[in-house]
Amino acid sequence: MARRSKNQDGGITFVFFAIVVVGIVVLTILLTAAVYMPVLLLVGLPIYQIKASSRRMVNEPDEPTLARLGAIERELAAYLGRWHQIKHEADVADLAVNVDGTFHRGTRLGKQLNAEKEQLGPRIDELEMAAAELRAAPLISFHKWVEVNAMRSAVLRTLLVYAVLLAGFYFVVAGPWKDLGSFTAGHVIFRTRDISDAIYGSAMLSGASSAAILFFMLRSRKASILAARSDVHQCWSDFAEFTVDPILEYQHADENVGDRTERSERERKSTVDDRAWHEILGVSSRASTSEINAAYRAKMMKNHPDKVAELDDEFRELAESRAKLLNRARAEALRARTGTP
Repeated sequence: MARRSKNQDGGITFVFFAIVVVGIVVLTILLTAAVYMPVLLLVGLPIYQIKASSRRMVNEPDEPTLARLGAIERELAAYLGRWHQIKHEADVADLAVNVDGTFHRGTRLGKQLNAEKEQLGPRIDELEMAAAELRAAPLISFHKWVEVNAMRSAVLRTLLVYAVLLAGFYFVVAGPWKDLGSFTAGHVIFRTRDISDAIYGSAMLSGASSAAILFFMLRSRKASILAARSDVHQCWSDFAEFTVDPILEYQHADENVGDRTERSERERKSTVDDRAWHEILGVSSRASTSEINAAYRAKMMKNHPDKVAELDDEFRELAESRAKLLNRARAEALRARTGTP
């Protein structure tokens, strides 16, 4: 018993010693970081200055991206339409639904619909992820632009505040808080003997205060930039939140190469339009972003998948080409409004 008690006492002592050592190391690192905070700010300022000058406000989708997005969403709408039709067929046939969502396998129709759902499910998930990624990319790039510009502004303002704090804290540390200066100078890493303890103490207090100021300054600058660019944020938020409506026809992509080539050529010819964006959208050249979006939605409603699905192949292709034309016109309008190249 005595040996076990002795071992326990030794273990407690070791843990206590380890905690003390770790605490001293952490305190030393924090003190050093606070003292050299202006160095970190001065290094970060040109880095964020370069990032801000080289980053575009919004990485808008180009024509190939819009075309790929349109193809993905058309395919997704077709698969979603078939998914709804499967549920409708099961309801009409009064098929029992299992706990896992599958239909009763006792009938040929149930087996057939289950097999089709197993094929459609992964493909629908894949298309939804691809479409969501393409639609979210511009908004993500805008938020990164806001982050970089907010950080650049926050760092610059924090440096100015740091200079004022350093002067104020110096007189305090040189006077009644001399012990704080000595403590900081004795525990900081990379100490320079030519610098007085008062400077070390005031630098530590100024650095610690600047870290908190930088945090709140960054939040404030983000909010200010987002408020100033609320139209851009709203525009690309709407773009990212667009949802695909299912169409009622399910078509297999079994066109031969010749049909696809002929169709692509017809689409290319039908989308050639020399009119300006405001003429295509039917708005004034000085229209606001909200007016542009409203006109775009109104015209795109005529290309709703449910309406397009009822058309013949030739007219459906014309509707798809018109949708591409409207997408290009809207993109040009937004570039003109936001001032992005």
